[in-house]
Amino acid sequence: MLKILLIVAVVLAVVWLLRRGGVVQRDDKAARPGGLPPPQAIVACAHCGVHLPQRDAVALAGHVYCSGAHADAGPRSTPPP
Repeated sequence: MLKILLIVAVVLAVVWLLRRGGVVQRDDKAARPGGLPPPQAIVACAHCGVHLPQRDAVALAGHVYCSGAHADAGPRSTPPP
């Protein structure tokens, strides 16, 4: 019985160390303090004014849009609210 408890304790210690990162080397180059991802650039749609990440925006003729339909419609003649 003592051997089984000892084996369970060793397995739990190994799992705890692996989750804590004490044994496995992690790639911390992209990680920021607190585990937050790097900030994203936010842009506004030229047609409706919705704010979205730049990586999700559609760029056309010097403007950015939230979708292909708004890119086809073009920029609004009055500034979005």
